[in-house]
Amino acid sequence: MATTKISGFDSQRLFQKAQKAVESRIMMEVGDLGYTNETSKRMIMLGRAASTYAENMVEQAFIDMGYETENFGDSSHSDRDLRVKIKGVWYSVEVKSARAHKAKGNFTFQGINPAKFDILVCVYIAKDGVYMVITHRDVIEPWLERFSKWYQHDATREGFQLMMNKHRTNIHMRGEQTLCDLNKKNVEMIVSS
Repeated sequence: MATTKISGFDSQRLFQKAQKAVESRIMMEVGDLGYTNETSKRMIMLGRAASTYAENMVEQAFIDMGYETENFGDSSHSDRDLRVKIKGVWYSVEVKSARAHKAKGNFTFQGINPAKFDILVCVYIAKDGVYMVITHRDVIEPWLERFSKWYQHDATREGFQLMMNKHRTNIHMRGEQTLCDLNKKNVEMIVSS
């Protein structure tokens, strides 16, 4: 019986070629779904790991604005994603990400539990780019209780669902300043109100 032996160097090179082929195929498939932005495409390729990528993007946005942060990552020891020090006070930050639905382009942010955060950041993985919006628990909680439903996905995943249309709005939020772009001016505004 004959066996084929491949040296470690050759097998690593073959693995890298295969990995590039898989990534290339997935990028083409994501492009076929209408995604034109490179960051959005990469996040779609990550699948469930896109949520960790989104948390890191949000943390970097806070750092770029000059805030001190703590990232808890995927640690099961913490109920929060980040902490951010704003005006000398530490705030718990929950990051939720959602990709555009294949057919309608809508976004569904799941598992929003206001008891676990002070600040909520929603990351839209849209076909034309990645958008981040921010709100305070005191602003979003009454809205969620009135216009959303509490969902229990399993023993560890529960919370409200926030459904936004492809224009990144919700019919019930019209006329209200519920979600703001993530920038320093809006961060300072939401913690002051």
